[in-house]
Formats: sequence, C-alpha cells, structure tokens
Amino acid sequence: MDTFARAMWQQSRGTVLRDAADTAARLLLETALATLLAKFLQDTASIAAAQIALARLEISMGNAEPARALLVPALNATQQIAGPKHPQMGIARHALAMTDALAGNCAEAITKLTHVLKLDYLATPSSNVLPNYARLDRAWCLIAIGRNSEALADLATAKASLIALAEPAHPRWAEAQLARALLAARAKNFAKAAAHIELAIAANIAQFGEHHPLTEISQRWRSVTRTATNRLKTTSTLRGKPDLTLAGQRLALFSTVWQAAEKPPQ
Repeated sequence: MDTFARAMWQQSRGTVLRDAADTAARLLLETALATLLAKFLQDTASIAAAQIALARLEISMGNAEPARALLVPALNATQQIAGPKHPQMGIARHALAMTDALAGNCAEAITKLTHVLKLDYLATPSSNVLPNYARLDRAWCLIAIGRNSEALADLATAKASLIALAEPAHPRWAEAQLARALLAARAKNFAKAAAHIELAIAANIAQFGEHHPLTEISQRWRSVTRTATNRLKTTSTLRGKPDLTLAGQRLALFSTVWQAAEKPPQ
C-alpha cells in the first residue's frame, strides 16, 4: 500500500471508529492528516476532508476550539474547490455549527444548520443521511432554547431516514429517541420519556453491546429517572471531570428538565 492509499485507509478506518466512540480513532485520523500535510500539500481537497474528520472527533470529545481551528481552513478550502453550495460544504458547516452548540451558542448553531439545509444540501435528496443528521442536530439546539414544536418537526422529518439506515437501528436513531425523551419530560409525560429512553438503550445494546460507551450514555439517561442519588452521580461528571461534551450537556439538560417537571405545584 503506497503512502497516499495508507493515509486514505487511516482516515476511513478512523472515521468508522470515531462514529463507534472508539478511542483508537484519534491516532488514525491524526496520522492521516499529518501525512497529507507533510507529503501531499497540494491536495487541498483531501487535506480539508481529513481536517473535517478530525474536527468531528474533537467535537465528540467536547473540544470546540481545536475543532474550530481545523474547520475554518477546511471550509475555506472546500469553498474554493467545490463552490458555495455543495454537500461537502454542508458537512464542514454542520461541524462548525456543532462548535457553536458546544459553546452554548445554540442560536448561531441553528442559523448555520438552517443554511446547511437550505443551501449546502439544496440538491441532496431528502432521504439522504446528511440533511437528516443536520435536522437532528438542529432539533437538539431548538430543544435547548425551548422551541419544542420546531424540534419535533425536525425529528419527524429525520425519522424515516434514520430508521432505514441500519438494522436494528442507526446510532443516531437512538439519539433521536433521547431527544424525544427530553421533550416528553418537558411535557411531564414521564412514561413516554422513559419509553423513549428504553428504546435508545435497546437499540444501542443490539448494535454495540451492553458495555459500549454509546450504550452507557443512554443508560445514564435512565438513571436520571430513578433515585436522586443516582441522578446526581450520573449527571455531574464523566470519569471524575465535568462532562462538557454534547452528550453530557444534553444529559444535564434532561436532568434539569426532569427534576423541574417532577416538582409538585407550590
């Protein structure tokens, strides 16, 4: 395998591992990008794709600024290569929107994701995963600022595509169940919220196993619905540190909403 082919394989394999929450992803993605920068500097398209892939890993880890530092040059390079309205622009802009979400700027994230859907993915079929990923992430941002009906509309539009992607269900379908659980808790429909959480847990167990990080995240949501002791323990930290990832922020919001909804009227 030649040097370029190896870098492409590392990036592809690293992306698969990243999306499965496997810590081995970082070395592969960093090595691929370093190889491209060192030996294929004129291949700006491949470099931009590698920057986006690594940035998405940083986002999953809660590292907004390192992700943004990778995404800004990637977005600029992609626009020069592909033009302003292209799916690859949507992928980069979507990731940049997630750095805004990490920083708590949901309004700006929604603006970017709306641009992605209306312009970058204008020619992309509605059944494609890319616009539906954008809708799901926009739904989370809408939920965070209380725009519940708009969030439900995005979740409903994305539903069919996410279900069709894999058997028994796509990981992001499980994530969509957690979003619906949060909305149900906000409406004080505790049984419905719990049911959505169980669907998410079952889907992750079926695809990844009981002890996979994605399964454990959904199980932490279940713990919120139980005793106050478990709620405090599972939502405050991750490995002894504040959990500032998107998953941690969403879990913390669910915990806040659940506790507020549980309180009887004064």
